[in-house]
Amino acid sequence: MAKVLPTALQRTLEKYADPECVTRFVKQNLNKSIKTLELEFELRPNNNDMSIMSIVQGRRMAMSQAKPGLVVLNFEEMPMFSSHSNPNQLAISQLICQRFGGRKGSYTQVQRINNHIDRHKAPRNSDKRSIGRDFSLVTIFTSNYPLAEDSKVALQQLELYQSLLTIEMTGIIGSDRCLFAKSYLRQYLLESIGSSCLEISTQNITLNISSQDGDIRPLVRQLRMYAYYIRRLYTNNNNQKGGIANVKLIKVSQHKTTCALSVEIGIGIGASRRFEQDLKIGSLGNWIPADDFIFDSKIKLVLEKIKNIIQKDKVVELAVILEYWLSTTLAPAVILSQDNTIITELMKAIECMGDGIHCIRNINSHTYKMIKSLYDPREMPNLRDDILKFGPDALVVTEIICPTKDSQLCIREMIEDSPSMTAFSSAKSALYKTGLLFAIHIKGEVTPEIMSRVSIVI
Repeated sequence: MAKVLPTALQRTLEKYADPECVTRFVKQNLNKSIKTLELEFELRPNNNDMSIMSIVQGRRMAMSQAKPGLVVLNFEEMPMFSSHSNPNQLAISQLICQRFGGRKGSYTQVQRINNHIDRHKAPRNSDKRSIGRDFSLVTIFTSNYPLAEDSKVALQQLELYQSLLTIEMTGIIGSDRCLFAKSYLRQYLLESIGSSCLEISTQNITLNISSQDGDIRPLVRQLRMYAYYIRRLYTNNNNQKGGIANVKLIKVSQHKTTCALSVEIGIGIGASRRFEQDLKIGSLGNWIPADDFIFDSKIKLVLEKIKNIIQKDKVVELAVILEYWLSTTLAPAVILSQDNTIITELMKAIECMGDGIHCIRNINSHTYKMIKSLYDPREMPNLRDDILKFGPDALVVTEIICPTKDSQLCIREMIEDSPSMTAFSSAKSALYKTGLLFAIHIKGEVTPEIMSRVSIVI
């Protein structure tokens, strides 16, 4: 929702209000240590101030704009309300209140007299630095956790958040969910097969998902897996050159542990043939072939090198995850193990896959930055820039070591399927996850946030 809202606002303004009013987007991840966030929100009295407030004001009135516009600010990953966690929801809410109010130093409760804020005790020039009354700023906080009352009180000290509204978002269900699945599958097949002469019919498709509900992301991953096998059937069996290649998805018959794909593919002018692919469900909801399957020769090389150190029932599933990665079906693919030997040997095996595969080794998320902070020097080493150096759509494998729970929290945005952005980056400089694979060694218990992003545990 946060991603599409700026576009929706822009189109609405153009149609009904002012076509010259521009809507821009700023994303700030709150899933960082409070020390880092304090630095990024710091107010500095000079022209080099790169605080969140400065960036928001710059996006509101860029040089190319004829007049000030709107800014959609997405505060991503608001943490839980817990005194034992760092970052902590209350500390972040207080920091936002203090800095957006134009104040430096530590958070202080603002006095209220007859329901009005007493501004007489505010520091000198704080109003000039404040964006807490800038109603051209549309803020969205996203979180897996409820907003605690103390956090809400802190935020509502700003006039900007006096009408702060909490909305619980749920995934679409029933017939809408089934309609979405058909539409997404068709769109993804068109994009992934990449043929301008491709026709796909899903009118007669049967997807047994109408009873599902909850998060839509597992469904999207499931549909991308279906598309992978359909694309393979199309690639292996379509010998037609020129003309229209017809791909008609007849049926997806899904049960609790098995699935059968039935596809009709044009194999010549006026001729077609039906092909089927039987699947079975693996761990974490991965669909793997139910019968013999021909894997890429590079993947066979990897399996040969590590087959003696992983469980037998995981060998085929690991091969499938590597196939998904190479075909960009999973973006990113995430392999997790609590056994350091497995991750080390897996990385060695992947390095032998040959040209076109880039490997980044031994990244300790407790000591190595995932994304550069606002005030970090331009040359500050960080994983996001390390990956971007290989260029867009490169196949990059990264070994990450998480020795603590806090270090697991640091990598959540990196292994998420949405693009990684910082407040000072744009859509052009975002890190997109196509072609990325993360091999992660976790010490101790795995947090739910990391587990929800993992493709396979070995």
